[in-house]
Amino acid sequence: TATRGDRRSAFGAEFLRWMLSDGAGAAVIENRPRRDGLSLRIDWSLLESHAHRYPVCMYAGVAEAASIRAGGTWQDQRTVTAADSAAMLNLRQDVALLNGVVALGVERYVALVREGRIDPDAIDHLLCHYSSEYFRGDIVKLMCEAGLMIPEDRWFTNLHTKGNTGAASIYIMLEEALRTGRFVEGDRVLLMVPESGRFSVSFVHLTCVGPGEAEYMGSAVDRGQAAPTPGRPQGASPEGSPNDWLLEELALVWAGFELALSRVPIVARIENHAATRHDYLRLLLNMRQQVMEGARWITRAASNLTVEYTDLRAEFIHHAAEEQRDFRMLEDNYVSCGGDLDTIRSADKNVGSEALSAFMFHRADQVNPLDLLGAMYIIEGLGAHKADRWVALLRDQLDLTDEQVTFLHYHGGADQEHTEEMFEILRSDIITWDVARSIVKTAKVVARLYALQLEEIDHG
Repeated sequence: TATRGDRRSAFGAEFLRWMLSDGAGAAVIENRPRRDGLSLRIDWSLLESHAHRYPVCMYAGVAEAASIRAGGTWQDQRTVTAADSAAMLNLRQDVALLNGVVALGVERYVALVREGRIDPDAIDHLLCHYSSEYFRGDIVKLMCEAGLMIPEDRWFTNLHTKGNTGAASIYIMLEEALRTGRFVEGDRVLLMVPESGRFSVSFVHLTCVGPGEAEYMGSAVDRGQAAPTPGRPQGASPEGSPNDWLLEELALVWAGFELALSRVPIVARIENHAATRHDYLRLLLNMRQQVMEGARWITRAASNLTVEYTDLRAEFIHHAAEEQRDFRMLEDNYVSCGGDLDTIRSADKNVGSEALSAFMFHRADQVNPLDLLGAMYIIEGLGAHKADRWVALLRDQLDLTDEQVTFLHYHGGADQEHTEEMFEILRSDIITWDVARSIVKTAKVVARLYALQLEEIDHG
């Protein structure tokens, strides 16, 4: 029987084996437009490395990323054959970190909009590199939630015909879009490339220009200024709608939360196909204590909403009524997987759950605790973004039945509905600047405490 590490390592190697295609691309860069067709003027480019923030995502030469040390590489083996037998020559990827790459890319996109370098409404074409269609859905969802979506009919990809060609992908996309007549003079093109090898993210803003537009254009550096880019004025969000600012800020909070989740051991095992049934039992046991109290703090928050928020109070009470029995699904799943009912009912909250629960009840006790919309954004977002994926991964790894994953399966759909309802509230006129700032702060606190709650599963 393969060990957990063997399964994780094997999946990481197989993932890259099937997800990478062969290809090459290049671009000619000159200081003047071509004479016989469209050219693409580089308005600005950005390339940032975030390798210092995250562990290695793609690696070779060792059997496990955690075993990178002197004396433990393929070069330390007696022969190449011995290194190959130890699975040290395979290129691997820690797939648990990949969602973090998506979040990092969108996080930087939102920041560039806030800085005035990108105006989503002014972009005619978005060429975004992603290794799988699965990740496109995540990018779209995060952009939509930030209120900064570039309509999908402006997106172009040839992933389905050319495959994931890694570093060559953006060049191959750009060449095909230009060659097939997708671009016309005056169009603005945004290239977006989140890269997972060592967590870098890059953007390039281009403008399509006709032949002979300028005899000599030079570079932004030559001209001593940044190339002109249509976009929002810098700092536009704080001067505009508190609703727009709030959605953008929450998107940044979520991106940070998703990256934090990628470092949580039990999440990494689920994502890396290395979870055990014991992991799943511990997940259910630890979540049950917090879920059981969810309806209680929502109800208490509703009781502290004053008369001008009557409609919101009704929303809170309806939400609490829908979720007050959810902990029973967790109990049923736990017992169905071999756990003891008395054990899950009598278990103490872990350190993270204690902190999260105390904070929720403290905020719910305040008059008009509208900031708890930030807590709901994180908690409901976790179900909407992660539950269905975790169901699929856990069923595949642990051979679970429908009856053993009812809690996660239910929340995959229900939390999506709750999230959509919550966004209607976040776009409503109850959001003032003070309310918006309080929602963002509470979202940050809850994101940190929820990650701590999951981290503590391995310490119990």
